[in-house]
Amino acid sequence: MCAEPAERKAEDGDSDSGGFGATVAATAFVLVLLWLSTPVEERPKASSWVQTEEQQTDSYFSAAGNAAVGALLVLLLQRLWLLLKLVRLSCEPANTPSAAVHQKTLAADLGALLQSGDSADVVITVGDTTLRAHRAILVARSPVFAAMMAHDCLESSSGHITVTDIEPEVLNQLLVFLYTDEAQLDPRLVLKLLVAADKYQVHTLKAQCEYVVSRNLRVGNVVACAVLAIQHSCSCLTESSVRFIAAHLKQVMASEGWAMAVRRHPECMVEVSRLVAAVSSDTSARSASRSAR
Repeated sequence: MCAEPAERKAEDGDSDSGGFGATVAATAFVLVLLWLSTPVEERPKASSWVQTEEQQTDSYFSAAGNAAVGALLVLLLQRLWLLLKLVRLSCEPANTPSAAVHQKTLAADLGALLQSGDSADVVITVGDTTLRAHRAILVARSPVFAAMMAHDCLESSSGHITVTDIEPEVLNQLLVFLYTDEAQLDPRLVLKLLVAADKYQVHTLKAQCEYVVSRNLRVGNVVACAVLAIQHSCSCLTESSVRFIAAHLKQVMASEGWAMAVRRHPECMVEVSRLVAAVSSDTSARSASRSAR
């Protein structure tokens, strides 16, 4: 009921605008008819740019000049109509909220719903922590949660999900993103959040985490980031890590992180070494080509 006045006002505005346009068009049409119905000899002389040096008297050129003036008059009226329409629109108050405002309000409302737990029908247990959520949102936002909520799964019948490999703080951030499409990408948790996003196939969050990690690569953490990127198929992070290692190869290979990764993840380090060698070879080839020029 509250939306009716606004809708009616919008309709009235459209009607006024249409009537205004019709009036201008009708005025232009009448002026052109009056111009064309006036005998040639009684019409105002065409402007000097239509006439030739000999003051052409030929009726054909006179008619052409008059037609040109008439067309110019119509064009000017059209331009005037568009100008007035733009001025009219610029003066109207912008009462309609933007899409960004609607999106922000929706995110805030869903975030508050998660925080309050009202009408929650799913319980997620992480160690000693219990989180309450809503089945519909979990199903809509994550293919993995959707599979858990299938009719023949235990989680669907009991409404209870147990998580053992994700910390409570990380899982809570994952849920916040599922509800609001926003997350606080804390550098100390972002790698763990990336793993959680990959596990539950929340691809947008995973891509955001990759970007943040790529912007914070250091000699001390780049090897661990490269290994994690390979394990979780993070193509962007893999490329960023490999290029960083290739650019700081001596320092990285001398770090404790390199030695630890070789012991714990030998297969991943073989792939990292192969990719680093490829990048280094490509860089050397480009340098040689530049020198040859």
